[in-house]
Amino acid sequence: MTKKLLSVLLAVLMVLTIALSGCENKNAGQTQTTSGTQQTSEEEKIKLTLWNCDSAPMYTDLFEEMLADYMDKNPNVTVEYTGIPWDTSKQKFDTAIATNTAPDLAYIVHSWVSSFAGMGGLVPLDNYFDNWDKKDEFDLRFFNLDYLILDGVRYSVPCEMLYPVIWYRPDLYEEKNLSIPRDFDEFFSNIEKLTDKSKGQYGFTIRGGGGSTMMLEAYLISYIGAESYFDENGKCVINSPEGIEGLKRFAGMYNVYTPESDITNGYKEMVAVFGSGTAASVMHNLTSLPMHKENLGDGNFSTYIFPKAKNGKQVICMCAVASTAGYSIFKSSKNPDAAWDLIDFLINRENNYKWCSTLGVLPINKGVLEEDLFTNDPIFREAKEVLENEDIVITLSPLHLPDFDAIHVNLLEPAFQEVLTGNKSVEEFLQEWAEAFEKAEQEFRSK
Repeated sequence: MTKKLLSVLLAVLMVLTIALSGCENKNAGQTQTTSGTQQTSEEEKIKLTLWNCDSAPMYTDLFEEMLADYMDKNPNVTVEYTGIPWDTSKQKFDTAIATNTAPDLAYIVHSWVSSFAGMGGLVPLDNYFDNWDKKDEFDLRFFNLDYLILDGVRYSVPCEMLYPVIWYRPDLYEEKNLSIPRDFDEFFSNIEKLTDKSKGQYGFTIRGGGGSTMMLEAYLISYIGAESYFDENGKCVINSPEGIEGLKRFAGMYNVYTPESDITNGYKEMVAVFGSGTAASVMHNLTSLPMHKENLGDGNFSTYIFPKAKNGKQVICMCAVASTAGYSIFKSSKNPDAAWDLIDFLINRENNYKWCSTLGVLPINKGVLEEDLFTNDPIFREAKEVLENEDIVITLSPLHLPDFDAIHVNLLEPAFQEVLTGNKSVEEFLQEWAEAFEKAEQEFRSK
């Protein structure tokens, strides 16, 4: 080998060594995430998108405050927040998943988790949750519900817990010398006695518009006293003799002990009817607390849960509009690790207190649940006592079914309006309800 050729080879070898050294240095600042993707170094800017399934101002104010705090503590991270109007929210998420334009993470109602997971839109959270050093701070009963863990895979974590209640006017009850109902006979008797149509005063207001049957479901399960949505043979209990009786009594209130306009009322209209003093009571969940405070003022309303059924069981149904809600990470996220870090921040003790005290929901952080507000405030104290009462049965709606939301919105809601107008019988309606969910459950189990 000549000296000239040797010099050329040495020069080439030196260039290759420098290049390889540069590659090693370039990769040194990267880390491997739990999901198997690579995350940039802490110095590089990260942008996260967070969607909220409800654009109500109280949510926007909360998120703006919490996210500003997070970005102040994490200057390399920018979080872009979007609140979506509730009426179009589910459709927007469905479209975003289908077109791979979903956000990094979102606050969603948990009745959507099975649907989004079924579309392949969510990131499994098992690795994050299993390695989470804060698990012991939370009430894990509400992390391990069957609609959050599908086929053994965890897809969401809660930030709140709520259940259906009857909001009522104590002053109107006192005027009529009425007390909290001990059974459903007293429940309906109270509503009748509180109605005076000549004065435009009604005992109750029904939700007949959007979200109607999801709330109706909670009432029917309580009236039946059902510990399970399906019996041991896989039959839906909703069209049992008790369910038929319960719906006849409930639907029979419409336009007799409730306003005629109820048939098209959604959440806002229903709460407004109660807040105006037109109706003495309304069925909803704890999240309407801020609206009642604004409309009626503190101390002018209270709550009770549905009384015992004829079988002696007092049942609370955790349904689509009264269960848990929380955070999921979407498959389209380029920064799932950063998204999980943000979730960890949003549900920490300080923020869980801020969230729950503002929205009127129960915290899933055990320390927050022991704060003075939740032990002393009459509404929260009663909610906390209900949660801790071992004699009360908690029954889950089948939120694990991917078709749960579609069945209610597309089939049951318009059919319920036909029941209220007398164009469909209670028996026919509940038969359609039961068959739809039995089919969905069978399909789910056969996969």
